[in-house]
Amino acid sequence: MFAALICYGWYLLIKVLQKTTEKIKKQQIKYLLLGTGIGTVGGSTNYFLWYGIPVLPYGNILVIFGVLLVAFAILKYHLFEIRVILTEVLVAVIGLLLLVQAMTAESFTWQLLGFGLFILFCVFGYLLIRSVISEIKRRQEIEKIDKAKSEFISIASHQLRTPLTAVKGYISMLLEGTYGQLSEKQAKSLENVYQSNERLMRLVNDLLNLSRLDAGKIEFSPEPISLKEMISDIVEELKINAEKKGLYMKMVKPPEQLPKIMADQDKLRQVILNIVDNAIKYTKEGGITLELKKVGEEEEIKISDTGEGMDKGELNSLFQMFSRATAGTQLHAEGAGLGLYVARQFIEMHGGKIWAESPGKGRGSAFYIQLPIRLNHKLLKTKTKKIAKSPDDIF
Repeated sequence: MFAALICYGWYLLIKVLQKTTEKIKKQQIKYLLLGTGIGTVGGSTNYFLWYGIPVLPYGNILVIFGVLLVAFAILKYHLFEIRVILTEVLVAVIGLLLLVQAMTAESFTWQLLGFGLFILFCVFGYLLIRSVISEIKRRQEIEKIDKAKSEFISIASHQLRTPLTAVKGYISMLLEGTYGQLSEKQAKSLENVYQSNERLMRLVNDLLNLSRLDAGKIEFSPEPISLKEMISDIVEELKINAEKKGLYMKMVKPPEQLPKIMADQDKLRQVILNIVDNAIKYTKEGGITLELKKVGEEEEIKISDTGEGMDKGELNSLFQMFSRATAGTQLHAEGAGLGLYVARQFIEMHGGKIWAESPGKGRGSAFYIQLPIRLNHKLLKTKTKKIAKSPDDIF
């Protein structure tokens, strides 16, 4: 009978798990299935030992481990809405004590006072339970809104990227003279449109990456790459933009031959491009220098400029979402403050570090990226799979 009831309970839970689309509910059910499964195995072991059937005597340990898993689900994923249950139990216990005290009072006056206090407590206890339930409902609504927001950003980004790519292609063809020669004035206007389209595409890509990071669906595909070759290509690609502003751009090559590192080439390239592009934007005189060297078991990229610089407060909040330094808001108002946040997520995905330093306003700044030469086993296992951001990705 016990085995039949347990199996029927699991059957009902699995049915709900297959139908539900709520992530937190899936987590609750998975931990409940895992905890009760381990606990049942432990309990069965004790049952077999009781009747002299030889099995390993680890039943109690398994039962405790199963209870801990269910307790984790209660605390982390609000299984059984434990706050409501604890509030109800607390109200019931205090109410019962007040009722007993009123019934056992020595005089009628104290009995009357006790019953009055009991009724008053019941009213306030009811309001307390209602407020806890309302708070939980509000939290669930906020989670639904947050999920809808992420889905909207993802869909909107996908829908915007296609026409923006088409616009970019046609503008490039116009600038190249495919549809006839343009006047200098026309070419300059189209160049401005092209640059605006590029900024919008970068914003759309940042929003798309943000929604994927939030959903834990970013693909990570590490492969052996040469940082020296990547940085050389980036310098050649962006040198024209720097020279247009009268800036220099140079690369300090490492004195020794550096080994290839395991990294996702597209994501790492996006990070470096973003930082160098920002350095060009926020530098009026001087230039940008890229250095590469080996530091222990890591390779370090340093991107320094002679630009606007940052104070301590700006450095502390630089890699937060929607955060921009003062120079960014004054010189380029169109930025959204997402690029460096996404950059930090991508570098941490590689098991690396990224930070910035600056001696102060008007004295330039430097960005540092340190990446391990060899990814650890856990990161290598995530190749072309979604990054595990929650226990849901483990099951």
